[in-house]
Amino acid sequence: MSKVTCWMQAVVSARWAVSYLLRRFSTALVGKLFAGRGDPVRDAACSEFYAVINFGGLVATLLVGRLGVTFG
Repeated sequence: MSKVTCWMQAVVSARWAVSYLLRRFSTALVGKLFAGRGDPVRDAACSEFYAVINFGGLVATLLVGRLGVTFG
């Protein structure tokens, strides 16, 4: 196996673990912070949570690409 193939498998595995495992647990925790389903603050918190998760995914992708170009 080449160095690039191993690196890509590690990145894909880490991405899957973060997106699948952590997102499910943290989404449930955000939902439990607020009382009812129709609470507008709860809806705003969930929207902000997803925006931060997606922004973090974008930044992480750019950062890993830059590190790969610089050191790899």
